[in-house]
Amino acid sequence: MLKINIPSCFSALLFFPVLLYPPLSFTSKVSDTLRVSLLIALITFLFVRSKKVQSRQLLNLALLFLFAFTQLLLLDFSDWLDVSNALSLILTLLFAISLDTALNNKEIANYLVKFYINLFKLIPVTMLLGLLYFLFWGESDIFNLRIYSKLGDLQYYTPFGILLPKGAILRSTSYFHEPVLISFYLAMNLFIPKGCFYRKQERERFVLLNFIAGVLTFSFLFWITFFVIFCIHGVIYGNWRIKLSIVFILLCVAFLIFQANVLELSSFSQRLERIGIYLYIFPTLSIDQVLLGVGYNVATGHRLHIASGFFALLYKIGVVGMLTVVTLIWRHSQKNYYLLVACFLSMLSFEPYLYPLFWLAIGAYVAADRMNLSPCNVYRNGK
Repeated sequence: MLKINIPSCFSALLFFPVLLYPPLSFTSKVSDTLRVSLLIALITFLFVRSKKVQSRQLLNLALLFLFAFTQLLLLDFSDWLDVSNALSLILTLLFAISLDTALNNKEIANYLVKFYINLFKLIPVTMLLGLLYFLFWGESDIFNLRIYSKLGDLQYYTPFGILLPKGAILRSTSYFHEPVLISFYLAMNLFIPKGCFYRKQERERFVLLNFIAGVLTFSFLFWITFFVIFCIHGVIYGNWRIKLSIVFILLCVAFLIFQANVLELSSFSQRLERIGIYLYIFPTLSIDQVLLGVGYNVATGHRLHIASGFFALLYKIGVVGMLTVVTLIWRHSQKNYYLLVACFLSMLSFEPYLYPLFWLAIGAYVAADRMNLSPCNVYRNGK
């Protein structure tokens, strides 16, 4: 007889709207009206189910209100794409605040962690299956992902996801647009708190699965995030043997990067070029544009757009907008330094704050960290 895990099913249904947004490639098939409606419904549910609203969360709402007010004043309402991008960012930040507020409800926190863990048990499996499928049977785009992918014919497509060829290697991405977009989550998952797993072996399998998936991305962001957090942990908590091991590992990594041309397998050089675009444009900006940005839909005049999160924020919504987003990340992460390091490193490569999944991951990590301090964990409470 089939045994259905009701908490897992409910958590999947509850947070399903998050999966209708980028960076997942198939989300382009979903109508904006449906996607936005479901996310608003989820935000409303989270606020309603919150046990209490703390002063910190009220300050977050006030900050978002001021940010939204300034954005709406400065928008060119004749440019619908500009308006749409602004409203999308505001709605995503509101989702982040609603999720942070709902974590006061232990039941919601349990559902969130369960959803996140199950999701990142599934995603690494699709990455492995996608690679194996292509090696044995070749390309098979049965879901027509090529039409919706940003890179089109530059990628290979299988029933289990997307592969990006880079020289002689294949970079696995699951259903994400690019490897860098998933590498942040995979690196962060290596340090997920123990308390959200029922058994030690279950966490070890989860970490191993995410590590293998991270290796398959061939993403420089995955490795730099992993080593920076590992070094911070080792320096703070490790003994002298661990600290010597860290020095040895760093020397090996430095040799591998600069002698074995590892960076050529990633998009590291291109991302440095994208950062340089803002530095080139900066002297031409007025004081108003530096403080409030030039808009969401203004071309840079270069062949590449600014993809680095920090510099994209500065260009689009200025210093005021960047400080708003960075402050919300700081407050939403509950000053968890491992989480902050992972978030800010990711913002050097892309714009994670645009995606509800990014904020959901932060919320899940914070909720898991709280469960690590509790005698009851998510799986015991879920049964």
